Amino acid sequence: MLSKKIILANWKMQLSYNETLNLTNELKIKLKNHKLKNVDIGLCADYLTIPELSKILKNTRIELGSQNVFWKEKGAYTGEISINNLKHFNVKFIIIGHSERRQNLLESDEMINKKIKLTLENGLIPVLCVGENLEERRKNKKDLVLIRQIKSALSGIKTKDIEKLIIAYEPIWSISTTKIKQKIETAEVEYTNKLIKQILLDTLFSENDNISMKKFEDKIRLIFGGSVDASNVANLIKQPHVHGVLIGGASLNTKSFINLINNII
Repeated sequence: MLSKKIILANWKMQLSYNETLNLTNELKIKLKNHKLKNVDIGLCADYLTIPELSKILKNTRIELGSQNVFWKEKGAYTGEISINNLKHFNVKFIIIGHSERRQNLLESDEMINKKIKLTLENGLIPVLCVGENLEERRKNKKDLVLIRQIKSALSGIKTKDIEKLIIAYEPIWSISTTKIKQKIETAEVEYTNKLIKQILLDTLFSENDNISMKKFEDKIRLIFGGSVDASNVANLIKQPHVHGVLIGGASLNTKSFINLINNII
């Protein structure tokens, strides 16, 4: 059984440089006396702020995350971000395969797979985002979408790496930044994360490898992102297969983020 809960903030491109630094400093002060032994908190910020955030968060229990990474360590890849530079600034988490990158930047399953492999090889934690859009949901294709995304993303991944992975279920139709935002019930989140766990086990283990499967299945980390805030996070986090949350809008100001954290710890 996983003891630590995971709280990851995805600030996207919502904050200015100074707003990011101010928010991080405020969170550092507010969380100074919090008992954070049973929770991992990560801030996934804009690339340009990462060097300064690395200094601010030094000697705290708050970790640094990146919203993306390129699948090669170096080379002629204009505009991309190197994992070596992220490591230099003590980044721990890397969001990979977010729906916004899949849709807006045409990021493919093959690209996502390469990024996950490189992230694992370098000792960082990939946060794989999966989830269906509204049309796929209406056509009852959610399960098929999740199977395709997970199997493609984890192709060639070693079974021992299962405990280093985090998988975030983010139904696109429930994300607050989409025009089609709809509410998702807690029971559906739990069902889907349970399904994701089974897909993951089926992907990484053979039918005759039950001993290894039992060894690793309790180490799988599954989180949820989709309009998570202080009002619904406590209910979500109580579910057996929801080990944490990926937060967008509710993490963009100190008060709402602290309220959310308090409802978890």
